[in-house]
Amino acid sequence: MDAAWTKRWEDKIGSIVAGKNADFAILEQDPYQVDPKKLKDIKIWGTVFEGKKYPVKH
Repeated sequence: MDAAWTKRWEDKIGSIVAGKNADFAILEQDPYQVDPKKLKDIKIWGTVFEGKKYPVKH
């Protein structure tokens, strides 16, 4: 959010809110439910870019 504020784009990016662009990764497991030592082993399902889901092709 700080970067969005610095660029004065906080109305377009910086948080996941309806109407804003949000690009992020989708994990296959909930990191809050995984042993901290195994966080590095969580696989990435895919990403969301410009509102579209892009699964990773394994």
